[in-house]
Amino acid sequence: MKSSGDVFLIATAINYGIDVITEVSKTTPYQISQICKVYNISCYNLTEFVKKEGREF
Repeated sequence: MKSSGDVFLIATAINYGIDVITEVSKTTPYQISQICKVYNISCYNLTEFVKKEGREF
């Protein structure tokens, strides 16, 4: 069985109330972004997060 850090990332986001940053497609089923939706966790790709934070690059 392959180990995945996604479970720990989701648990950490829930525990600390933080956003998740990932480059995985938001439309791919069973990916971290879909799990974030189920648990009402904000999930962004890097570009979206930078814009959310009011930064430019």
